[in-house]
Amino acid sequence: MLDLAFLRWYLLSTVLFHYATTMIVLIIPGIWLMRKARSEEKAKLTDTPMFSLKEAGIIVVTLTIIQVLVYGLSLWLGDAGLIAGTVLSSMFEVHAAMAAVVMQGNPTNPILLLALLLGLATHAISKSINAAITGGFQYALAFVPIQIIHMIVLIILIYTMTNN
Repeated sequence: MLDLAFLRWYLLSTVLFHYATTMIVLIIPGIWLMRKARSEEKAKLTDTPMFSLKEAGIIVVTLTIIQVLVYGLSLWLGDAGLIAGTVLSSMFEVHAAMAAVVMQGNPTNPILLLALLLGLATHAISKSINAAITGGFQYALAFVPIQIIHMIVLIILIYTMTNN
């Protein structure tokens, strides 16, 4: 949401309701899952530094590369490059990909809207696969349905907002 605030202020005001709706889609199952969890399952607390300059630098470089990739592919291959770049980069990091799409213009443009929606869908699938691989079956069973429902709701809301 902060991405939009800095990039396209007028878009932030139009998507606040949609963000709130999709947050509710996440909060309700989250509360249900937290209540369902057994109290004896306590996480081990480890004392680690909150901030790492090295990791922050890696993140900055990665996000910059993703935005350059999306923009470069759109210059090189046109609309197909924009869509391909957005889908590829959304597998790894959705915020930079969405920022690169929003910087291209108004999302009511059908190509930008398609890139935006495909990027969100790709990211949801990518996150779900990653959750299943790293967290195991039980984690995936809790995470994947909520993630997919959340993104479907967000995609529907964005699509209806831009087609009114």
